[in-house]
Amino acid sequence: MRQSGRASSQVSLWTSLQRGDIVTLLRRGMQCHRGTIDERTEDGRMIWVTDAIGDRRLFHIEDDYELLIMALSTPAQEAVAAAGHDGHPGSFNWEV
Repeated sequence: MRQSGRASSQVSLWTSLQRGDIVTLLRRGMQCHRGTIDERTEDGRMIWVTDAIGDRRLFHIEDDYELLIMALSTPAQEAVAAAGHDGHPGSFNWEV
């Protein structure tokens, strides 16, 4: 099965996540969850996000959430800088 461009870029975005990245998950344009990436499966299809009060939730790429990366973890920032890029593949917002 061939993925659409949107689905392919979504997979690319989810697989690029690293522990410590701060993300917001939206559904139908409404913020549903915000927190820090705790873990990601190797294939990038599932992520665990811990919110500000310590609750940990599992999200699957096919759960129809839009993912916004609000801030990268320090190792991810260093990797982006070393690669000479301004950012990350996919659509996301920077909040510094």
